[in-house]
Amino acid sequence: KMSKLPTSIEEIKQITALFYDERKRVVSEVAQISFIEMKKRHDRMLKHMRTNFEFLLRCRYAEIQKKRSAAKNSELNQIVAQLNEEHKERCDVWIERHDALLSSIKKNHEERMKRLIEELDTARENNKRALESYMLASSIILNKKPRTTMKAKDVISPVSPPAEEVGNK
Repeated sequence: KMSKLPTSIEEIKQITALFYDERKRVVSEVAQISFIEMKKRHDRMLKHMRTNFEFLLRCRYAEIQKKRSAAKNSELNQIVAQLNEEHKERCDVWIERHDALLSSIKKNHEERMKRLIEELDTARENNKRALESYMLASSIILNKKPRTTMKAKDVISPVSPPAEEVGNK
């Protein structure tokens, strides 16, 4: 909590620099979090694919061992070709799913980043307006000189209506 309000241009510049640094930090954190989440999803998908592939290999290997003892070498080559084709088809499906997921993650990340940047810009604009208002009020207060000849009705308060309006009500 600040004990006094900034009155110099340097203090206002320091506040602006703090706002800018905070924005950079937030954007960096958001990017890091998005990357970590994307990496976690990717790792889970690879683990799932590896588990499924190992299971498929064990099942197929058992089949091949049974057929190897009873079939000729040409039949084994056909099974291997079939397995290769099935594997290729499954890999293609996983690649398509993976590409769709990555596209979705990238789109969501871009939307989040755009929204966060807009929020930061809005906050910066609000802070700018507040500082400008504070500077204007401070300069008005600093430039006012007390006049002993002024009457109470001549002093215009920023929060009260003019004296004529008060009398008319």
